[in-house]
Amino acid sequence: MGSSEEQLAAVNGIGPTTAKSVYEYFADEHHRAIVEKLRAAGLNFSAPVNEGTLLEQTLTGKSVVITGSLTGFTRESAEAAVKARGGKATGSVSKSTMAVVLGDAPGANKVTKAETLGITMIDEATFVRLLETGSLE
Repeated sequence: MGSSEEQLAAVNGIGPTTAKSVYEYFADEHHRAIVEKLRAAGLNFSAPVNEGTLLEQTLTGKSVVITGSLTGFTRESAEAAVKARGGKATGSVSKSTMAVVLGDAPGANKVTKAETLGITMIDEATFVRLLETGSLE
């Protein structure tokens, strides 16, 4: 809240227009009071940012299908991990699917369709690498 326009503009990913807007927002005492009320109510401003907001977009334009049970993810968290990296977590295998993640007891129809279309099927460890790198290698 107390940063100058120049300090804000020096932050990676923040340009002069955004810096000016943020600076002007916090120059308004009403806005500063709202932040202080939130702080007084217990909102932790020093906690790590939700990792989904700052993740590298390794899967932009790529579709991933998850089938079966994973040990390190719920279905929802695995799909959210794909989406947080710019990818699409789809429920069905198609020719545009990059990979099918096979957990325990994968759906037979999805496996068969992936085999028919020549889609790469990966285990959970490879899925984690895929999230990090965007690559199947």
